[in-house]
Amino acid sequence: MLRKIPSTDVESHRADLPTKLLRLKTMAITMAQKIRLVQGDITKLPIVEVIVNAANKSLLGGGGVDGAIHRAAGPELQKECRELNGCKTGEAKLTSAHRIAHLKGIIHTVGPRVLDDNVNDADRKLLERCYVNSLNLAVQNQFQTIAFPCISTGIYGYPQDLACSHVLIAVKNWLSNEQNFNSIKYVVFCVFLESDLKQYLEKLPRYFEGWCLELKREEDSHDGDNQQNLEVALETEEKEASTKMRKF
Repeated sequence: MLRKIPSTDVESHRADLPTKLLRLKTMAITMAQKIRLVQGDITKLPIVEVIVNAANKSLLGGGGVDGAIHRAAGPELQKECRELNGCKTGEAKLTSAHRIAHLKGIIHTVGPRVLDDNVNDADRKLLERCYVNSLNLAVQNQFQTIAFPCISTGIYGYPQDLACSHVLIAVKNWLSNEQNFNSIKYVVFCVFLESDLKQYLEKLPRYFEGWCLELKREEDSHDGDNQQNLEVALETEEKEASTKMRKF
């Protein structure tokens, strides 16, 4: 009796399936380990190569984190920004870090303005683009570690709870791409307000399964010993995670 010969395409797909499933499982396990939560001054965060500035369209400085970054980087930053001819909402541009000596660069992005807490699809897409374009720009310039402030949640009026959810979904989707996943070592969310901290503590475990509290208050983080200790802790954690992964 003749046996039906399976389709080559089907067999090929089945042959690839275990590998694909294992890769997806591995990515799901380790994605949470790429996320850090820090509370404090983003300009003094020692564990990243590049920070993101929540800028305005002129890129010439302003209030909040924008002003803090410009003050820390010095007048040379504004001089360089003048040559960039501004930045559109949702886009991202890279400059030197100037007087923030421990950084390799600053990525400037402009978040959407929200009126009366009414977030529409256009607002959400623009906020997502701020994070995605900043991540893409970091990878294009071989930066493996990046820190984000809370974008648009201040005077730009984006509700904190919605911003947190929309941002985490956008970053998770970006990391779900294997090339992106392999290109970035850490994504740090650097919050300043207790209310923002509360949102991230609540939502991070929901969107990044397995994420656990790794909160560092960066009041003194620019100190060399603190930087070394924090980097050693992260390296140790990474080695332990790698050992556990080999068991799967």
